[in-house]
Amino acid sequence: MSDLTRRANISNQPNSQGVSSRKKLKDIISQIDSQLTYDLRVEDFLYEVLDEFVEKITQQACDFALHRNSKDLEDQDIHLSVRQHFSKNLTTEQSTFQQREDGSELKRARTNQKK
Repeated sequence: MSDLTRRANISNQPNSQGVSSRKKLKDIISQIDSQLTYDLRVEDFLYEVLDEFVEKITQQACDFALHRNSKDLEDQDIHLSVRQHFSKNLTTEQSTFQQREDGSELKRARTNQKK
C-alpha cells in the first residue's frame, strides 16, 4: 500500500470518527428541514452511507493521483472520482471537467493543467 493510499484510508483506523461527525450530519439534516424527526437507526444508516461514500471517493481519487505518478492528491482527482460516481459534469472556479466519449477524462485534465 502506498503512502498516499495509507494517508487517505483514515476511516479504517481504530477509534476513528470517520470523515464527518454525527453532529455535522444532524446539522445538515436540520438545514434541509428543521422540523424533520427521524429514528436513531436512520441516523446510523445515513452516517454509514456518508462515511462509505467519502471513503470510496477518496480511495478512487488516490488511485487517480497514483496513476498520474503523483504523491499529492489534487482537486482534479476528487472531481474525476465524484463525476464517475454521479455521471455529471462538475464546474469549479479553476476548471471544468466534462465527459469525453473516449473516456479519457484524466488525460484531458492533465493536458488542460499543462496549458
